[in-house]
Formats: sequence, C-alpha cells, structure tokens
Amino acid sequence: MHLYVCVVPQVLPGGRIPADGQLVVGSSYINEAMITGESQPVWKQKGDTLIGGTINTGTPDWLT
Repeated sequence: MHLYVCVVPQVLPGGRIPADGQLVVGSSYINEAMITGESQPVWKQKGDTLIGGTINTGTPDWLT
C-alpha cells in the first residue's frame, strides 16, 4: 500500500494499520501484541493513536 498526503486510509477487519497515525472515524479493537506484548486486543476510539503494523480485529477504521 502506498500512502499519499491528504489520503485517509480505511483499515478493514483483519487488515494491518499501514503507518503510525490517529483514528479519525470509528472505534475498534486493535491487536498490538507484536509491538507491546499485550495479550489482549486494545480498545481504540476516535482520537486515539494507532501504531503501524498492528492489526485491526474489529470494525472498519479510518486514520490520518
């Protein structure tokens, strides 16, 4: 996936977060185990920071 300026990517369930960013629409559980070692997915909502490479395990999300 290529990221461009002013593009807001959608991350579908099971998809990887393409880059560090902020959640702008929606809320979901994000599996951060490969980065933080957390054993359970973490609940994220609008305004929360997302880490590139983690996996969306819930609903579709949009990030900047």
